[in-house]
Amino acid sequence: MRQILGILLGLGATTAWGAETDSITGRDFMRDHLKKHPEMEKQAQKQIENLLRRSLQQSIDAYNDEALSRRRKTCDQGKLFKIIERTMDKNLPQPVWKNSQPYVGFKGVGLDDSIYRGNRDLSMKLAYNPIVIPMNGVLFGLDKLDHMLSSGWLYYKVASVKKKGLAKGFELGLKQENGWHGLKFTGIKSYGDLAANYSGYLFWKSLFEGFSQPFAATPAITCSNGLYVLSNRSLYLDKLITPAFDEALNCNDYAPDVAEAFKRNFAERAKGKACPIEADACKKLMNHPLYRNGGEINVIPYVLNPKCSLDKNLMEEGGRRSDKRHGDL
Repeated sequence: MRQILGILLGLGATTAWGAETDSITGRDFMRDHLKKHPEMEKQAQKQIENLLRRSLQQSIDAYNDEALSRRRKTCDQGKLFKIIERTMDKNLPQPVWKNSQPYVGFKGVGLDDSIYRGNRDLSMKLAYNPIVIPMNGVLFGLDKLDHMLSSGWLYYKVASVKKKGLAKGFELGLKQENGWHGLKFTGIKSYGDLAANYSGYLFWKSLFEGFSQPFAATPAITCSNGLYVLSNRSLYLDKLITPAFDEALNCNDYAPDVAEAFKRNFAERAKGKACPIEADACKKLMNHPLYRNGGEINVIPYVLNPKCSLDKNLMEEGGRRSDKRHGDL
């Protein structure tokens, strides 16, 4: 493990496509540091919320300036969406992080010292990012925030704006992870990425529509006299970032050419343990309120590794069970 950060890093160094982070190597060191410095998690959440709020406000201000100049009397959500896409660079690797303030996190090991060393070298050199963020008691790669904002935005537009339903959004995410965002590029299919995509969908839906499940959320962006307003309510990162983002708990699947090496490297760095490294990880993930109370459809098969979601004995009484495989949409 390289020297702990507690240093500030710019947020533009990751990609939502094929990005990989090692949160296994040095894990005990990171956990021990957080016990001594619990403020680190709160600081990370505060700064990231501020980044998001500022970017959203910039989009709204740009829309409102144009609406005033054109004397619009009704809100045009389609125009606001286009401005949000431009502001957040939805289709680029860094959807929010351009020109942003730094955040606090850990600088993990480099690729050559990581669990992903020695295989698909070119792809991994392009994809690997060492930054690990601690928040809500979870250790997760910086790329998960990109997934929330970019892939989550795609889920929201397909599911809610185009009214094709959440299952269609999940279908997109699975195609990405089975394709060049995952297996075809780095050889890694990340269920942590899929969990982050779903959290992103909820993030965007909560902003524009609100919902009652999986938790109560009132819309944060509303129309008033032809102009949009962003409320001061929480952005709910404390509810949306879950242990399913952690690839030591919500395990990856691997392409045949890298599976043996990556699993061996994982066990070496996890003191002989295989994934998940916590014995009760699957039960905790399957019974997490964000997945157990999904509302629209049973989301568990689309956000958790099948080794969890196909074990019907792991859900507590009253939880919704699933035996649907990830690829069968």
